[in-house]
Amino acid sequence: MNTRPVVSTNAGGSREFCLIGKDGFDQNAALHLRLLAGALDTPQALVCPGDASRKPALNLRSLQATNISYQLRTGATVDETNAQEVLARCPIHGLVLRVDGSIEQGPKSSL
Repeated sequence: MNTRPVVSTNAGGSREFCLIGKDGFDQNAALHLRLLAGALDTPQALVCPGDASRKPALNLRSLQATNISYQLRTGATVDETNAQEVLARCPIHGLVLRVDGSIEQGPKSSL
């Protein structure tokens, strides 16, 4: 099953739940990340160690927005054909994850 957000819910994806905020990040990240239940070992990986305001979910099926530190981008341009597109960002440390898996330092948030 393809779990990319650009795939329709009819085909096992979550495209219809994309809700891009003014900052360019998806406001429904938890819905998209729940699709990773079979690929992600622990929901702890979704909480930044520097984020004291978030607690990991007990499991991915119970994942909520309050269990995620990172901002996720979705949409038609966020796929393997656009390797340098931003996939996720840590608002605490400013780290940016690109579609190709590379990580770089970006601007930090004022959280």
